[in-house]
Amino acid sequence: MIVLAWIAFALIQIANLVALVAGIFILPIPCLLHLWQPVTASVPAGTTRESDEWSIPINFVYGNPEEGPSGEHARLIGGAAYMPDGKWSQRYKAVSWLHAAWRAYMWSGFRNFAGNLKYVFRWRGKTAPPFVHGTWAGGREWKVGWQPENGLSVPVISG
Repeated sequence: MIVLAWIAFALIQIANLVALVAGIFILPIPCLLHLWQPVTASVPAGTTRESDEWSIPINFVYGNPEEGPSGEHARLIGGAAYMPDGKWSQRYKAVSWLHAAWRAYMWSGFRNFAGNLKYVFRWRGKTAPPFVHGTWAGGREWKVGWQPENGLSVPVISG
């Protein structure tokens, strides 16, 4: 079963890579047109908070049920905002519009690319899937396998 889990994991990572490359070309137009709409997120289960989702049918791959695809509601470790508005964005609407589009593209296209696929490809087996993690010499965490997240086991590779 472990071997099959690793084979499935490798195939999922290939699908994620294809989605990443496709997203480089697919996401600029929805981001420039601000094609996201406000919703109430319920991930992790039992919580609710302000978020957003795409208003066109690309949520299956490029959606993000946790923070939304725009990056506006995204928080980094420690609670810091992801690419917060600067003084120019606060002063000029055109700059604010472009900044929001750039933040959405960076968040959905690169930082959190194909964010919904981890839920689409979550582990559905009865046994615990493999998950290996540790820290580099500098203290940064690395992880490979099926990470427990929001009550599910989702495929992750980071380092």
